[in-house]
Amino acid sequence: ERKATGIAVVAHCTLCWGDWYPHLEKLADTHDLMMVFLHSDVIDSPRHFFDFSNGAPHTWFSGYGEDMTKVLHAVRDSANEFGSELYGTLLPAAPAVAVGHSLGGAGSLIATSRDEDFEGAFVMSPCVVHSETLASISKPIMVLSATEDGICPPARTARPYYAALSRAPELYYAEIVGGTHCAFMPAPT
Repeated sequence: ERKATGIAVVAHCTLCWGDWYPHLEKLADTHDLMMVFLHSDVIDSPRHFFDFSNGAPHTWFSGYGEDMTKVLHAVRDSANEFGSELYGTLLPAAPAVAVGHSLGGAGSLIATSRDEDFEGAFVMSPCVVHSETLASISKPIMVLSATEDGICPPARTARPYYAALSRAPELYYAEIVGGTHCAFMPAPT
């Protein structure tokens, strides 16, 4: 029986759900990754509710990052617990990465900055992240954005975030020309 060689905890955008990311599932199959989607109705969830009135939506994004960490540890524990449905499906020392889009991108960066078990992050059009969080990350990061993103315009989010990730030992940035916030690819039918 094949075991996953790595784990990715994926956090979605508030406008998109897990089934909007078929490319990630294909990547997981190709590379023996265990892909765990954090499904959350963040708009109605008191855990992720936030208030922009003070200019700093800490609670929402921090909560999402904390949830990603909890999911990672729960999955790892289950994969090592005899009798669990996940028992034996993940190599014990399998590396973990946080993957996120928009709100999930912010949560991924927060989770990566706070939990040593996340060895890096791949973020797509990340939204509001504080510069202190970005400056604290010393792990590999890939930032993907889209030139026509009207929700998280690259000039206001992805590009300055990329520049603020000064401690990341490996840092990658790409923009999809003509892409929009939720249209890195066609939506599922």
